[in-house]
Amino acid sequence: MDTMKASEPGRREVRMNKAVFLIGVMCKNPSPQFPLTDVDLELLGNIADEAKLDVEIVFAVSNPKFAGAEKKVRAPNIKAERARVVSEIQAAQPEYVFAFGRTAMASLLNTGTSVLKKYRRKTTYIDDIPCPVHVCDSLSRVYVTPGIRKWLRLDVLAAVAGFNDTIYGEHKLLLPGTPEWEVMPDEFQQVEAIGFDLETYPGTNPWVPDSHIRMAILSAMEGTATVVQTGSSGCLPEWVSQILVDPTILKGGSDISFDCQWIRRFGGLVENVHDTVMAEHIIDCTDPNKNLKYLTLRYAPQLGDYARPFEETRKKYGGWAGTPDEEFYLYAGGDGEASIAAMLAQNKIIEADPKLTQAWKLADDLYPVLIDMRCAGLCIDKGVNDLLNRQMSAHLEDLVLGIQETLGPINPRSSTQMAKALVEFVPGIDLRERTWVRVLSDAEDEDVSTQRVVLEREADKHPVIGLVLEHRRWAKLHGTYVKALRDKFLVHHGGRDFIHPKLAMSTETYRLAGSEPSPHQIPRKPKEGDSETLNVKRQFISRFEGGLILNADYAQMEMRIAAQESSDSSLLNAISEGDVHLNTASMMFRQDAGTITEDMRTAAKTIGFATLYGAGKGRISKLLGISQREAEGLIGQYFRVYPTLRQYIYDTYAYVMQHLSVTTPFGFTRTFMRPAHGNWEGFEGARIKRQGFNTIIQSTAACVMYVALIEMRERLSLFNSQLICTVHDSVMIDCPPGELEVVSRLISGVMSNPDTKKYGYELTVPLAVDLEAGNSWGTLEKIV
Repeated sequence: MDTMKASEPGRREVRMNKAVFLIGVMCKNPSPQFPLTDVDLELLGNIADEAKLDVEIVFAVSNPKFAGAEKKVRAPNIKAERARVVSEIQAAQPEYVFAFGRTAMASLLNTGTSVLKKYRRKTTYIDDIPCPVHVCDSLSRVYVTPGIRKWLRLDVLAAVAGFNDTIYGEHKLLLPGTPEWEVMPDEFQQVEAIGFDLETYPGTNPWVPDSHIRMAILSAMEGTATVVQTGSSGCLPEWVSQILVDPTILKGGSDISFDCQWIRRFGGLVENVHDTVMAEHIIDCTDPNKNLKYLTLRYAPQLGDYARPFEETRKKYGGWAGTPDEEFYLYAGGDGEASIAAMLAQNKIIEADPKLTQAWKLADDLYPVLIDMRCAGLCIDKGVNDLLNRQMSAHLEDLVLGIQETLGPINPRSSTQMAKALVEFVPGIDLRERTWVRVLSDAEDEDVSTQRVVLEREADKHPVIGLVLEHRRWAKLHGTYVKALRDKFLVHHGGRDFIHPKLAMSTETYRLAGSEPSPHQIPRKPKEGDSETLNVKRQFISRFEGGLILNADYAQMEMRIAAQESSDSSLLNAISEGDVHLNTASMMFRQDAGTITEDMRTAAKTIGFATLYGAGKGRISKLLGISQREAEGLIGQYFRVYPTLRQYIYDTYAYVMQHLSVTTPFGFTRTFMRPAHGNWEGFEGARIKRQGFNTIIQSTAACVMYVALIEMRERLSLFNSQLICTVHDSVMIDCPPGELEVVSRLISGVMSNPDTKKYGYELTVPLAVDLEAGNSWGTLEKIV
């Protein structure tokens, strides 16, 4: 048990409340002085000081075997130490216990598993624990997600301040068939901004049978909400539609593209929107808690976790679809209150910081493009999907039979059965993740793993391992991009089948991420020699009869941004002279460009892109199939050609080490945690430096694409062609017959010369765009 006392030097002693901070496990390589890292202790100390707590630290699992490896803790390990934990807590005589993370919570609950959100921001009483228990996030998440720090602080401060029942503001209910329903309330007559949300039936998909809007929630000021029940046909009163389409009124809500999609589905439009999720991401991209229920805890604390009581209501009726409308009203009003409070608070934060203002302008202008693409969706050829499903299912059955012929009647999808069978049937196989672990420690019982990297390492031990890897590959493609596509996401409307992926600026580099499903993760076309059945992109086709899919892709975009930001004259010359990878190889190997082999060019290309992602000699040796010494030599040759780029990378590392943040030329900022004990040469320090440099390059490249997308949307309004998706540095346009030629020229022109000055960045490096078109995403051919 370690003691941490809060004090305020120079001030009269104030009474400190006693508290226990229950932590899951000790840090990696703990010592009596540092059972936690200096960063952890500093963070907890600051929280204790602010909350005026006299804190003692207790570990849920004190066995050093699990130090720094909380994920490996199992239920028996937790239960074995519970008696000690309870004894130490009782001896401390605390007034509060704070459990940090799932392991700590499971220890108090005496279970092996627990759900964090069930107990968070809630006073819990547990047998043998002499005081209330409060739950916070895990300390281990802070290093990867620095934004967790604020939530540890907010949760502790909220507990010390006292938990109260949710205090709702003033809600107004407007029902169809009444005079009030038809008339715009006075508070919306001259409004400039409102909170906005929809409740829908039967779920989140607006194209399923019987789908309709159940109610709209609007809020003109904090502490108020107006819930507007829809009519029998799912229609809203005319005054609501007028507000939504009015471009002078700002509409704020959580993932408001969802609401825009529903309104558009039934023939309406929403103009001038503020997505509270995206705004929070601009404010702090490392904060994982951006949905409305979390933002309420920050921006409207009187509401608390207003959604929690309705979980029981939902279960009572078997889901939201079966829940009567009248059971929604209070919850819906809470959504309205939370939306307006979050939007107004976020706008104040953004307006107070010029960098945030600059970044928000670009993100806000991009958002209508994301809405359009979500509404347009990707058209699916159901026949091709059916064919892929049959072919893949048949091949997977053959693979299972082949695996079972050697390993017995096991389920290849079960990692436990697979590991046991491989150890039993394959002589000499070693399924430990790190084969050197026994040399460096006493961890004789390290868990075995059937991860791909482990199986690839052991593949030469037996042919069955190759079958297992092939089964994994096919099962992933079939389950995620064929079967799930049809079972979970496919909808039919307008005589066609579609999926409607959601794109959001949700990564810490501010690139777009996709879901429902993610188009970014759909595999490339199969390599030469692979089965054409693996080409799952063939099922994505044009929605227009006789139409074509146009794909426009920036060439070496991140390399060009690195050249501009570093001002490396040699790299800039290599880019301006044409094939940057060929020119790089020519300088690296000191040969005329005409004598450079494809292997030389590949080596230059691999090292160039790996450099931007911070890869070292180990990773490059694997990518090129060479020794680490050879890889190290090639890296040296690369940076002798581009010394200014190397210096820029080192300068960025130095800046990150000093400021623990980077800000991109477009104003987007990413913050980091100082590595434990200031060890910048260890794994954590190296990761932070690498991510700092990569953020500048990746984010800036993404922002150039955003600027182009904004202009494309405006220019394409004169055509029937539609923007349907963007994947990293490429964009897809669905073109009807007769528009491909003119639209391809338009897109190429916009992408080659995006107006980045409008957003505070002068782009001077030349950009190159590759154009492809075809009947499907999987059959694209280059446009000459």
